[in-house]
Amino acid sequence: MKRPLLCLFVLAILGPLALIAGEKANTIRLHPGDTVYARFQEKGKKLKLLSATKEKDANAQLVISLSAKDKDGTTTLKIENAFSDDLVYKGTMRSHVLDRHAPLADCPIVGGKMGTVSLPPLVDEVTLFDFQFEPATLLEKDSDH
Repeated sequence: MKRPLLCLFVLAILGPLALIAGEKANTIRLHPGDTVYARFQEKGKKLKLLSATKEKDANAQLVISLSAKDKDGTTTLKIENAFSDDLVYKGTMRSHVLDRHAPLADCPIVGGKMGTVSLPPLVDEVTLFDFQFEPATLLEKDSDH
């Protein structure tokens, strides 16, 4: 009888840690009303996330915000790109209320500009990952040399 209780106790303690460890590297998670300041290390066309914080960072290369829900329940994802090159990323949107998730449409962000994506009602969480420079931009720069 003591052994099953010990197993349950261990699972209760280690379960949440396994979920945290299962988070993808280079992932940024936002909820409505959040703003995240992100810094990256450039590795060719790929970007490695060095830090993502909610503390204001004047040197952040990306400023990502998810607006609070409006009266219709919709939110807007806004990404400010401080890089001189165009970026692309992948992402998912999740609704805990509906217990559903879906990929975000690919949306490139022009270097030095801001991009926005309107999200449908009931989105509670957005996860962004796989940040990289737009390949077409890299090809244009290579052909200039």
